[in-house]
Amino acid sequence: MQSLYFYNLIVSSGLGRDLIDLFRYFSLSAMMLILIGLTLMIIEMYRYSKRFFGCLGAMLVFSGMLLRSLMYGFSPGMLLIMLVIIAVLLLSAHLIKLNVQKKEWLYQSIRIAVNEAQAQDDTYEFLIDCAGTAITDIDEVGKVSINDITFSVHADNFIALGEKVRITAVEGGKIFVVKENLENR
Repeated sequence: MQSLYFYNLIVSSGLGRDLIDLFRYFSLSAMMLILIGLTLMIIEMYRYSKRFFGCLGAMLVFSGMLLRSLMYGFSPGMLLIMLVIIAVLLLSAHLIKLNVQKKEWLYQSIRIAVNEAQAQDDTYEFLIDCAGTAITDIDEVGKVSINDITFSVHADNFIALGEKVRITAVEGGKIFVVKENLENR
């Protein structure tokens, strides 16, 4: 029932017609100005450039909207719809940026923790019983990734690339691994 209310509100206010007209009469030049402007604003979010790209992008978006209004006319409803679309696109880009930064921060904190542990304990004893993935074929010697950190390891049996491994022992500077058996876990 409430969705019908919003539908009637949009139809009675003319926003539905404005939305259709907004995209029907968009020229290629106006669309390109707006898209390039949005791209520059998103670049400013990811690569800070003392607001140069952000201001240039905002000017291009404004120019694209102005060009569209001069060519075909612009009602307040169209302006509102266009501003909402731009705000949603910029907010989406910002949320993606926050998500990516959070993951990078988590990976960095794991690396820092491992580096601190290595600095405190050069024997790599803290790695015993850790699980990882073979990033090369291990035929006596190979490489394993544990929490995005690569270690050179030794194994008694052949272990193929991509298989899960578990560190069993550390002797001196050598790390020994075995293929992880999922039935025993």
